[in-house]
Amino acid sequence: MEYYESYQPAKVENNFSRELKFLGNSLVLILKSIFLSIPDLLFWLISFIIKHKPKNISGQLAVVTGGSNGIGKAIAMRLAERGCNIAIANRNLLEGQKTAKEIEEKFNVKAKAFKVDVSKQSEVAKLKVDVESSLGTVDILVNNAGLLGLKNSLLEGTPEEIQQIIDVNLTSYFWVILRLSFKTVKFNSVKLFFRLLENFFQE
Repeated sequence: MEYYESYQPAKVENNFSRELKFLGNSLVLILKSIFLSIPDLLFWLISFIIKHKPKNISGQLAVVTGGSNGIGKAIAMRLAERGCNIAIANRNLLEGQKTAKEIEEKFNVKAKAFKVDVSKQSEVAKLKVDVESSLGTVDILVNNAGLLGLKNSLLEGTPEEIQQIIDVNLTSYFWVILRLSFKTVKFNSVKLFFRLLENFFQE
């Protein structure tokens, strides 16, 4: 009698039930994930089948802050390749002029460099006047200027260096948008920048 009392087959059934329940829950999660992924899969499939025709931006004027080198220069070159006239806006005028000359010679578009410290409101406001008087109405803005002013780590930077980084990498973006008042800039242009940049690195 004691032998039958110590033997409990019900526990085996309970373990099997728990495993079955776990498998069932896992299956539900998998099916739910697949169901939620259907819109993304359809969007990818449609995008693959129907090729997107890029917007024609030939003849438009693009301002690229920090456009004399690095990513800014790459974006400026790509926009010029698409037929845009380019305004290079950065602190180093000589580098900007060199890039502008390279763009004009290579893509046969208008390009000019403008000396500006985008962290200063007054210089940003003056930039708008100078660009429009030289090249015309602005159609596209690439707010690209950035600064990595520390040689070592953030903890070793002086208060002045850290403040300069904040002014250029954060505050200047507000000044450029607010002070330049590019009324023609639209969110579609922002999407275009990312598409151009994505295509650039894919090639």
